[in-house]
Amino acid sequence: MKRSTDGDVSETSVAQYHVAEVDGIPYSYEYTHDTTLPVGVDDAFDMWINEVWVGVSLTCEVQCQLNLMCMMIQGGFPPSKVPFVLEKEGQGRGREGSIRRAYYGLLREEILQVGSRQPSPSSGTKHDGKPRIRTVLYQAPTMPLPFHHYKGLVRFIPQGDDQTLIRWSGKLAPKRWDMTWFGGLFASLVFVLFRFAVGQMVTGWTVHATTLSNKAKKRH
Repeated sequence: MKRSTDGDVSETSVAQYHVAEVDGIPYSYEYTHDTTLPVGVDDAFDMWINEVWVGVSLTCEVQCQLNLMCMMIQGGFPPSKVPFVLEKEGQGRGREGSIRRAYYGLLREEILQVGSRQPSPSSGTKHDGKPRIRTVLYQAPTMPLPFHHYKGLVRFIPQGDDQTLIRWSGKLAPKRWDMTWFGGLFASLVFVLFRFAVGQMVTGWTVHATTLSNKAKKRH
């Protein structure tokens, strides 16, 4: 299937996400979740940065790792939220280069690249005038669970006035030993957990964003 980057603000981010392997290991597992928010692209982008990335809890992937670690080490069910700190603030509105950590840096997530809004005509930059898709490319470079690498891509796709389609995708590459000896079994178990957790996250965030949008409209 041909993957088009037409309209994406950061074609580089999309191209990097679609790279099929890392260190000679294929990304064997991939998920995608879609949802629509009743806000414009810029507002949806800001909400993701402020409420998901810099929010009160970790994104689903790291939360799942910590939850599994708690269950394996302590037994029983883990706490619902784990505190984290921003190790690096990142640059600009999209916090490009931002790194956040939990458990003294044992786990980290990093925003690799963000797509900014299309330049205005007054900026002197040439553009086609079409609505542009914002993007966030991020990775989890430090992971104690049995997979080699994780990367995620979040797209904010304009659907008309005050409507934005959020397409949140993620990929897992298994450990080499897991792929060689177990056919990627351990990574597949983590993948199932991640896919479910991200789906739950997307659903909850959609409800929250819709509620906030409705309240804002009533005030006006």
